[in-house]
Amino acid sequence: EIYTLLYTLSLHDALPIAAAVAAPLFAFSSGGSRATQLDGTLGGNAVGAVSASNGHILAAIPLAASPDAIAAGAGSIWVAMSDRGIVSRINEKTNAVQQTITTRGGPSALTVGGGFVWVAGTLAGTVSRIDPQANGGEVVGQPIQVGNVPSGISYGLDAVWVANSVDSTVIRINPVTGTPGRPISVEDGADGVAAGGDSVWVLGKASGVLSRIDPATR
Repeated sequence: EIYTLLYTLSLHDALPIAAAVAAPLFAFSSGGSRATQLDGTLGGNAVGAVSASNGHILAAIPLAASPDAIAAGAGSIWVAMSDRGIVSRINEKTNAVQQTITTRGGPSALTVGGGFVWVAGTLAGTVSRIDPQANGGEVVGQPIQVGNVPSGISYGLDAVWVANSVDSTVIRINPVTGTPGRPISVEDGADGVAAGGDSVWVLGKASGVLSRIDPATR
């Protein structure tokens, strides 16, 4: 069963602070014309390490292109840049890009879990797997077909969850075999997804509605 709740925070509003680790936080800035203002300035095409306690920018890491998504895991920060078809791996100790990985299909969302970085390719309708242990990080296996315009991805509850915005569906991927399950229809839209609290939460951007999926019944 899918439960629907009103959701007042739009997907766009949630973008400037993209992902958090315990400390520091990480924020990103896209393009060169508008900077993210905290206590200082984070210029365009960059990732910033931000103190969780006082909001001070601790470091700014320049990127090769405009970032679309950011995630933390496997001892690194991972940033997807769809315009260049790449994912950058940032060393969280040195605050420097240590690896740039070609990821086809328009990488625009990513998550970390189950030993891999899972990257949603919006243009190709696929999910790719990056093995952090292979040559500093490289794509392994074949892309997993998931649907039309996968715009959100999350690891949790022993699965990878992918939101397909055009199809208004969520796909559950077995992280061990890489096998996708049957599409789960979400009436109010599926533009973003998060797994936690024994549930999968799906955001419909146009409707402004947050839907809840019970993974035990799916």
